[in-house]
Amino acid sequence: GQTISRFSLPQRTAHWFMAGVFIILGLTGLILLLGRTALAPLIGRNVYAVFASASMQGHNLFGPLFIIALIWMYYLFVPGNFFKLVDLKWIFKGGGLLGGHASAGHYNFGEKVWFWWVAVVGLLMSVTGIILEFPWLSANLQLLQISTIVHAIGAISLIAFALGHIYIGTIGMEGAIDSMTTGDVDINWAKEHHDLWYEDVTGEKISATGQSTVGHAQVYSQDKTAGS
Repeated sequence: GQTISRFSLPQRTAHWFMAGVFIILGLTGLILLLGRTALAPLIGRNVYAVFASASMQGHNLFGPLFIIALIWMYYLFVPGNFFKLVDLKWIFKGGGLLGGHASAGHYNFGEKVWFWWVAVVGLLMSVTGIILEFPWLSANLQLLQISTIVHAIGAISLIAFALGHIYIGTIGMEGAIDSMTTGDVDINWAKEHHDLWYEDVTGEKISATGQSTVGHAQVYSQDKTAGS
């Protein structure tokens, strides 16, 4: 079917770079946070000690890469993620679950919340991570204790949000994963889920039900079934 470009190669690269770093930090962080009580009894304290040591080294190594990924994400994704009036309408319609079709631009309200949660909490994680990795920079014991708590709570919240993001981006919404693999999405998917963005890109008007009211804008789409 016909497709339309949704994410550029730099955007997809930044997304998967962040995803890879996040997974490593999440796994190593959980081992450090919960391993003593949840993992050590299962594998033994000696084996756990090896896991914990490797996790600490890996966490400290990939921490700076998370900061780089965060800055990269800021640069590429901030422009389209500012909240607008249409987001309020999206909320009232429950993302389309209540009151019919919910219009959305390039990003819907849920996607914007996820982005800004990563942006803000990610910044807190970066600052507290630096404080914890270089404790000699501050002789304030209370600051270290607060940083530990904030870092742990922030990590758990990001992991919880990420699990929801992964579900919706894969099996929860058919066709969504294509936008971050090939960079293209089916035009019918675009009209249904991001109609205002589709209109901006193609100039084609979409009705209140998410259906086209005029012909396709061929210049912005391509037919994958055509010989290539």
